[in-house]
Amino acid sequence: MRSISVGSFVSPRSISDTFKSLGTIIDKETVAKYLDAMCDAFLLYKVPRYDIRGQALLQTLNKYYLVDPGFRKVKLRRDMNKGISHWLENLVYFELLRRNREVFVGQINGKEVDFVVTNNNGYTIYYQVAWTTFDAETLERELASLIAIKDSNQKYLLTTDIDDNPTFEGIRKLNVADWLLQPEL
Repeated sequence: MRSISVGSFVSPRSISDTFKSLGTIIDKETVAKYLDAMCDAFLLYKVPRYDIRGQALLQTLNKYYLVDPGFRKVKLRRDMNKGISHWLENLVYFELLRRNREVFVGQINGKEVDFVVTNNNGYTIYYQVAWTTFDAETLERELASLIAIKDSNQKYLLTTDIDDNPTFEGIRKLNVADWLLQPEL
């Protein structure tokens, strides 16, 4: 069975199709009920997609974040270093949620914005998360979705990189550990 990474887009239909290809018949409605039950049990948190340009919630391909990453390690006996960027994204999601903000996954012009946050004062803030962006190609890819947003709201790129927190076209790059220690960002 194909592995789903933390923070990947999830479709009940694709999960159903995967089970069918393995010889187990389970319809997409049942998969959706199981996902909802795992959210009700606080094992997963469902994060809806938000169309930034159209300013509307999208109905399909939500993301799910795992409350305790240890569940995955114990169940699948996998190395936690694989997909480490996804685990960092998982951590950032729960920190944003903890700060009492409304959190969505953003989309603009076919590009993904990791998080679109409405803070307690009603302001929108955009976050992109990457383990490292020292490679120029990775930096360009991570900034592209934020650059596509033409409003004047704050935009952040969170990484584990240790540098002088540069700014790229109004986007502040921050070390995620420093960001975690500054609750106002």
